[in-house]
Amino acid sequence: MFKSLKLSKKAKIIGVIILILLITFSSILYIIKIDTNDVDNIKENKNNVINKTSAENKEQDEIQTNKADTVINSKNDNVTSSEKKEQDKTTTNNSNSIPKNDISSSQTITEEQIEQPIIETPKQEEPKPSYIGVPDPNHPDYSFHNGVIEESDKNTCLSKGENISFIDTVDIINTWCVPVRDGQNIILGYYLVIKCNSGNCNKYKTN
Repeated sequence: MFKSLKLSKKAKIIGVIILILLITFSSILYIIKIDTNDVDNIKENKNNVINKTSAENKEQDEIQTNKADTVINSKNDNVTSSEKKEQDKTTTNNSNSIPKNDISSSQTITEEQIEQPIIETPKQEEPKPSYIGVPDPNHPDYSFHNGVIEESDKNTCLSKGENISFIDTVDIINTWCVPVRDGQNIILGYYLVIKCNSGNCNKYKTN
């Protein structure tokens, strides 16, 4: 009886120990599971935080870049505006620095240049020979006498022509006197013209 009691006590103790071990093992497994879940959650939260931080940093970088570009553009605009103002100021100063006397004189010169008519210089013609007192070669009768004066008086010339016409009435057709004129159309003398069939009509003047 004492033996069975001892065995039952032993069995109870063993059972209690096994139960404690099972409970402990279950608790450990539960704790491990919880820790694993916590680790996963922590990793996921960490990744989310990292991604969020990266996105925020990227957005901040873009904002800073945009701000920097805006500042640079604003500076460039200010510089360009300043340069333009300086140029306008310089131009204004230069225009203002011109003396009034120079402006008025330049305006007067310009008006005088406009008012002055353009005068075309006539071409100077070469003076023509006057042929005063000498036979004019430009006269239409010059081809008859060629500047030769035979008689100073017309009547003398006509009388000479009548006498020559009777020398050969067959060959001689006609005779007349041509006045020899100078450049002022003044008669210097006369030339006897003989028209004949033979062609050598001046031979009758030597007879």
